[in-house]
Amino acid sequence: MKKIKVTNLAKSREIKSGWFSMVATKATAEAQGFDHVALHIFGEIGWEVTAAEFIQQLEALGDVETIEVEVGSVGGNVWEGLAIYNALITHKAKISMLVTSLAASMASVIVQAAAPGELRMMQSSMQMIHNPATGVWGDQHDHEKAAEALGKIREALVGAYMRRFTGTEEELITMLDQETWLTAEDCVANGLADEVVDVELEIAACLTTEAITKVYDNAPKEFLALIEGSAPEGQDEDNAASAVRMQLVHDTIAKHKQSAAADDNSQDDLDMTEEEKAAAAKAERQVEAKRQSDIRAAFKLHNINGTMDVLMESCIADIDCAIADVNAKILAELGKGSLPAGGAAHVVEDSIDNFRAGVGEAIEMRMGVKKVDHSNEFVSTSLIEMCKRSATMRGIDIAGLNRDKIVAVGLQPGSDFPGILENIVGKEVLRGYQETPEIYSTLARIGTLPDFKASSRTGLGAAPSLPANSELQEVETITVADRKQSIQLATYAARIGLSRQAIINDDLGEFSRMIMKVGQAARRTVGDQFANVFTQHADGQLLDEGAARIFDAARTNTGTGGVPTTASFAQMRTLMMTQSDVGGNATNLNINPRYILCPVALEGQCQVVAQSEKEVLAAKTATTPNTERGRWEILMDSRLDTANAARYYALGDPNVYDTIEVAFLDGLDEPQIQEVDIYDPMGVYWVGWIDCVAQALDFRAMAINDGS
Repeated sequence: MKKIKVTNLAKSREIKSGWFSMVATKATAEAQGFDHVALHIFGEIGWEVTAAEFIQQLEALGDVETIEVEVGSVGGNVWEGLAIYNALITHKAKISMLVTSLAASMASVIVQAAAPGELRMMQSSMQMIHNPATGVWGDQHDHEKAAEALGKIREALVGAYMRRFTGTEEELITMLDQETWLTAEDCVANGLADEVVDVELEIAACLTTEAITKVYDNAPKEFLALIEGSAPEGQDEDNAASAVRMQLVHDTIAKHKQSAAADDNSQDDLDMTEEEKAAAAKAERQVEAKRQSDIRAAFKLHNINGTMDVLMESCIADIDCAIADVNAKILAELGKGSLPAGGAAHVVEDSIDNFRAGVGEAIEMRMGVKKVDHSNEFVSTSLIEMCKRSATMRGIDIAGLNRDKIVAVGLQPGSDFPGILENIVGKEVLRGYQETPEIYSTLARIGTLPDFKASSRTGLGAAPSLPANSELQEVETITVADRKQSIQLATYAARIGLSRQAIINDDLGEFSRMIMKVGQAARRTVGDQFANVFTQHADGQLLDEGAARIFDAARTNTGTGGVPTTASFAQMRTLMMTQSDVGGNATNLNINPRYILCPVALEGQCQVVAQSEKEVLAAKTATTPNTERGRWEILMDSRLDTANAARYYALGDPNVYDTIEVAFLDGLDEPQIQEVDIYDPMGVYWVGWIDCVAQALDFRAMAINDGS
């Protein structure tokens, strides 16, 4: 077990903001910027300050080298937690995590942002993982939408855990369904932590039993007892006492697990002592106090001039009204402000569809995608005004809200505005993709794969020449050999977004350029995979057949080095036409090459060889006819220049011979776009991805001239 020593680093900047504190240090007093940050995430995430403030404080420190985070938290708001997780995982610094007591719920997600090998847990600490939860007020469709949203939120959480979890996704989901409490050793065993550590100076527990019991019902009693029995702040345990307490952790948690597994309906609760009953009653009072506090906090944003006091008090008085139900009640109350005196306002779907179509076309006009049509009523409408119209179309009263809150309402789940933008993003990404030229569409066969498992491409060799058959002689059986080449998909993805600042500033220019570039990047990514067939190794990609690379002396497809000439082209043609079948049944397969693939630096010389009437030599053009004239199509790729500007290749027609396959998941050879279905008042985001692979299938229809 590794021991770490807790030291008090020299402070040059300290920030304390509710549930987090931050200490930034420099290597020297003269250094311009900070190089190390010590973070402490304690308490309930997001309740006292926002994740936005957390991120702003972190970004204000500049490019730091290391961030060490100590976590002791019961969790908190899922949106705030995901924002912190994403900020840490995308930070340039090396992230180290230490769970000092408990990382529960969203805190267990945040600690997964640690770099590989950098997630450590104190021996007596724990993690708790469970499903996200919410409350809904409304009809069947409202509940269905909430269930769908929760499912997508869980997908995001599963993605964070699966960066480390060593089991299957199904096993992880089972643990989430059961609200699983994991010791440090359990976490290491399941990949949710890298190492269990001890300390030379005991760190006092940053949590109290009250902080845990008021949030979770299933916390192991033994774990709570350990927190109550930890050393008081400012006092240290000696090594013997520490060892005893550590052993107690193992024994009591093991006992808890055995008890839970033996009988979920045990008689423990029925046989409670008076002390246990008193503790349970206290815990219930704390939960109720927390519920009332959360309800008041939820109403604070919308209860302008006390207009919602009655609703707030009714929610507080109703002990069955959970905080998750409150937001739906608030939204319903806000919606009442837009109802006419004669009754409810019914917006027909045709009106909403027309609104979405009109706003979508207006945005495309402002982005320069479509020609400006002044008959469109929204052509001069600002983005924030579109958010307003979207809210009022859905019966939401925005009177009294400032621009920040209007944008937040416009971006919330169920609003039309994010859906309008998603349609535009999808079209613009696709346009950027389609308008970016790549040579793989000419030189490779386009294929499809059904999933991400390793697959095989099987090819048959040639049949031997038919033997002579005399009268009444038995006809001989011939055999045809086959060959297999493995192929496996990979996913390439990026996230794009439109920030609340851009909406408030009515700025679509940068957004338009960005989404076009994402489409271009997707096409280049496929081109990169194709080029890697040649450039990832000097002799090309590794093939299953013969366990060698594409270009190998034993494969007889490597020409004598030299600059492009009539002779070098003719030599590669000869090498390909005289190839032998995989089963040895046939030689001289007469594979007719069609393309020369070359770096940009050689494109001019290759064109001369392909088009000159006279023979092209290394030094000059001869007077004899050029036998290679008109036989080749020249294609170039600058990626080859980066790898080796002297090499060039000959390839056969991919529609006739097995050369290279570029495959896509289910044949979807274009980037896919999906909105990140997680509400964030700071903006709206989409994920763009493409699933592809480029794989050489056979060496026989390719040849190389090393150029040296």
